Amino acid sequence: MNKIIIFCCGVYVGSVITQQYFKKKYEQLAQEEIDSVKKEFGREKPAENYIFDDEDKRKCEEIIAENNYISKDSGKEERGDNMPYVISPDEFSEIEDYETISLTYYSDDILTDEDDEPVENIDETVGSMFSSYFGEYEDDSVFVRNDRLKCDYEILLDQRKYSEVLKTKPTPVKIHK
Repeated sequence: MNKIIIFCCGVYVGSVITQQYFKKKYEQLAQEEIDSVKKEFGREKPAENYIFDDEDKRKCEEIIAENNYISKDSGKEERGDNMPYVISPDEFSEIEDYETISLTYYSDDILTDEDDEPVENIDETVGSMFSSYFGEYEDDSVFVRNDRLKCDYEILLDQRKYSEVLKTKPTPVKIHK
């Protein structure tokens, strides 16, 4: 009987030791995998006090020039303070004093207001290049800020032609007095 109890205790102790061994082994393997993924994909942001040397600055300037990137500050200098400019969706309506207006851009290059009336003076309102920004942040919308007019514009892309939309709108009835 003692032999059976000793055998059972041995099996129990052996299984606990084996469990602890494999637990540590697989935790270590999992941590190594996590660390390698963090190293590959989760590059930490540089410290705020990181100082770029001349080589880093030159590389950044080359990348900016190659991809035609414009920083917000340099963009303001190039376009002037009164010209409208594209903003990210996160920036839309973040300035309390600015009015938010929704516009629609149809496939036949017609920009309309909320009443489907064509927008006059597109260059002064949202700028002539807004349509080239569809797909930069979102496929079917572009956001433009006009500091002069204190407006943020949400421009939604409509795949229909403006002429098709006009056909579906009821004709206003004129009342003669």
